[in-house]
Amino acid sequence: MTLESTSYAAPQALDRIPTDTVESGDEASLPKRGRGRPKVRSDEEQRDIIVERAANIYLRTGYIAMRMDDISAACRVSKRTLYRLFPSKLYLFRSIVGLMNTQLFDFDDVEPGDSVERALSAIFRVDVDEDTDQKRQAFLRQARQDAVLAPEIGEVLREDCLDRARRRLTEWFERWSEAGLLSATNPQAAAYMLMDMTFGAADSEQRKGVTGRAFIRTCIQYFVNGVR
Repeated sequence: MTLESTSYAAPQALDRIPTDTVESGDEASLPKRGRGRPKVRSDEEQRDIIVERAANIYLRTGYIAMRMDDISAACRVSKRTLYRLFPSKLYLFRSIVGLMNTQLFDFDDVEPGDSVERALSAIFRVDVDEDTDQKRQAFLRQARQDAVLAPEIGEVLREDCLDRARRRLTEWFERWSEAGLLSATNPQAAAYMLMDMTFGAADSEQRKGVTGRAFIRTCIQYFVNGVR
């Protein structure tokens, strides 16, 4: 699933990709190929692999310590190929944000016909597995920490992730209000409020001991039903 037009499908079984099918380069040290023609991987496939592995490195090291050399080695591609596909580390980080968007939000196929609470739960993907949930929460915490030392990270997180989600959520509130399925006199304010509830405490003590999924589900319940 994607956020707006961003599409970063996580490749499966990356560790099982034969090393003899990876593009050779000026600085890559690869084993000798066997017989037959090597598989030619498209740029799109190569980008997906790099973004997936770079995301894992980012979660371990953070932005400042993340090195393009390490990503090149982990993906077994030359630095020339890496920089051709991702001209800078910040450009690559934007792609990591695009990948994480697919784990944070899903605005596709959420049409009138379901309850508001279940629809919002689908949008905020409260049904993801525990590993994915931990990964996306760790990403938000790490990005906010990195923004202190590298403000451009906070700008990318805001523009490419949170602000995009707010716009999509605002549009969703507008559609459902027009259909008479909920009452949102100010859809933009409603979107900001719900986003602040769900992600405003992503790295604070308020969420200690509470998983991301459970916290988001509770926020949605309070938002929809209020406190009686």
